Amino acid sequence: MTAYIRYSDDLERLLPGEDDLVRQVVQAMLEANRQVAAKHRHGLRDAHAKSHGVLAGELQVLPDLPGHLAQGLFAVPRTYPVIVRLSTAPGDLRSDQVNAQRGMAIKVLEVHGPRALDDGLSTQDFLLVNHPTLPFGDIRAYAKL
Repeated sequence: MTAYIRYSDDLERLLPGEDDLVRQVVQAMLEANRQVAAKHRHGLRDAHAKSHGVLAGELQVLPDLPGHLAQGLFAVPRTYPVIVRLSTAPGDLRSDQVNAQRGMAIKVLEVHGPRALDDGLSTQDFLLVNHPTLPFGDIRAYAKL
């Protein structure tokens, strides 16, 4: 049987120097955005710049979920409006014939409750890719990438 870990704030452990690494990664993303914008004369996202489709739908949280699943957004049966975006991973516009990771992002709307960042929004995002593992495991590896 798979062991599930219930979320709690004390699960996350910050790495030494993590704040500096985050600033470094954000600066690199900004620079990449500037380069792509200069190339295409149009502002693009730093990753998943090319959309393949945008869909509207609903996410139904069913009643009587097992306890390990009934937490956060899935704690109470409810139907949420969603927007789904299909994309290609690079931050530049490339031919669809170029082999690259594809992504699917699900933005769940009208989600109320505590958020990781208190930004006044009422959404929750689920980000998915068609690769079996993340190519990096933490911010240090991402900064090297």
